[in-house]
Order: sequence, then C-alpha cells, then structure tokens
Amino acid sequence: KLSKIEITEKFLEGRKLYFAEIQKDFFWESELYLIKTQDDVITDAVIIGASGLNRLFEYDVIDISQGEFIAAYCSSHMGSGNLELISIDNLGKSMYSIPAIDNYFEDTEETSITHGLSKEYGDGIYASKIFLNGKLSAVYEDVNDDGNTDIILKGVQQVYKNEGDVQILDSETFIKMVYLFDTHSNQFVLE
Repeated sequence: KLSKIEITEKFLEGRKLYFAEIQKDFFWESELYLIKTQDDVITDAVIIGASGLNRLFEYDVIDISQGEFIAAYCSSHMGSGNLELISIDNLGKSMYSIPAIDNYFEDTEETSITHGLSKEYGDGIYASKIFLNGKLSAVYEDVNDDGNTDIILKGVQQVYKNEGDVQILDSETFIKMVYLFDTHSNQFVLE
C-alpha cells in the first residue's frame, strides 16, 4: 500500500523529465521512478535505483562533464548513506557513490576520543557525530581546472555528548570535502 506519490517535472538541457517519488505506507523509504512519455501520454515507469529514508531523500538532475545524472541522497533506515549519481543512460545502478549523509547517533567511545571529549569529561564518555539537517550539500564544479567536474560537499558536523538516553550538543564545525575526479580510476577521490 502506498502512502504518497509525488510527480515532479525537472529540466535537463531543455528536455523535460518526469519523476515519481513513491513513499510506501508503513515503511521508511522513498523510491524513485523515471516516467517515460510519448505525445504527453505515460508509456512506462522505470525504477531508477535510488531510494532511502523519507526524511533525508532528495534528488535532482545534473549535467556534468562525466554525463547526465540523477543525483540522489540515499540513506539506510538508520540515517547514514551516500550521494548516488545514477546515469540517465544506465538506470538501475549508481555509477558514483559518495558518503554525504549522517543522521545516525552511533553512541561510541571512539567518537568521544577523536573529538577530545574523553579528555574534557573523562573516560567512558560516549559521543555521536552527525551532519546538520542530516546531509552535506553538493556543489559540482571543476576545482582543479582539468576539464572534469569535481564534487564539493559542504555542511556542518555536529558532535553530541551522550548522557544516558539524552544527546547534548557539544560542538559544531563547518566542513568541506573536495572529491576530485580521477580519469584513471573513473572515480571521485577525496582530496
């Protein structure tokens, strides 16, 4: 049973593309379909291969040097996941996958040690790190002037100190991660 279907029109290089985002009743996920039309009549709905937690799921269409893609934020039900780039010419599987979502309170001592909370509060402190609004924003541009589009992810990382069942915000830090496109591996590599 479906709880919501949202039809969206997007433009890519002057072409109209229609998408259906389907949210399933009693489930946590959204799933994305490309709606094919001919003479303004729907002929098919093709699954794109992009799905994720409803409250973090977001997508757009982009035209970059590597081709035309659906850029979708796809996460697990726990709230961690990736920015997936799915080629419009090859739907069904992500061509590039970049970590960009963290909305999961992992509650670890390692996070506490990494962020110096164990020094401040003592051993046995547990902490979590997430991104403000659950994900990082993507900017697509040629950073190093090599003719290839690179990806810049920006946002705020929040560190929470866990006290029992309560998470208390300890710090916020602006972060910027640059993924340069490597032509030899055909991948985006963290600089």
